[in-house]
Amino acid sequence: MYDKEFWNRCIKYYNSDYQILAKAIYDEFKPSTAVELGCGIGMLMKPLTELGVHIIGIDNSNEAKENFLLDETKFIKQDLKKDINYFFTDLTLCIEVAEHIDEKYAERLILHCSRFSKTVVFTAAQPRQNGLNHINCQHKEYWIGLFNKYGFIYDHDTTVKLRNKLKLKNAWYIPKNIMILRRAA
Repeated sequence: MYDKEFWNRCIKYYNSDYQILAKAIYDEFKPSTAVELGCGIGMLMKPLTELGVHIIGIDNSNEAKENFLLDETKFIKQDLKKDINYFFTDLTLCIEVAEHIDEKYAERLILHCSRFSKTVVFTAAQPRQNGLNHINCQHKEYWIGLFNKYGFIYDHDTTVKLRNKLKLKNAWYIPKNIMILRRAA
């Protein structure tokens, strides 16, 4: 399904959008360290690394690992539906992953997001958003409710600020779906 040809199409189609997204995230949060859950081949990780962020990606795809754009030491192969090892970072990223994970594992994904940092940049396809293998498209309120269970609150102001910076050509759904969540004080 996600073979080399698929990833090459993604790079061609989305690369400039992910560079814009990385710059906007960096400018807003200035992270020194980050983790990306469901990183794929590292399309967001690569421009963040070029901006000086020390980032680790976690994904369970052999194909993603084989086509990874960065040094393989930055890729951890783990299944997000299972227990994973945590380490603390400045920022957690989970971009367009949740809709690919069966709803029975949704809360576990949010648990993982909540364990790496105090700030999470999260996007997930909403109902009626077409896409390959979308099996769990939910409204934002669903995800916010799950984050609330783990002590995170939705940061509306920062979400709007970041969304307004994202003038993306092909990944038009990212500004629509983006949410910033912060650990409650």
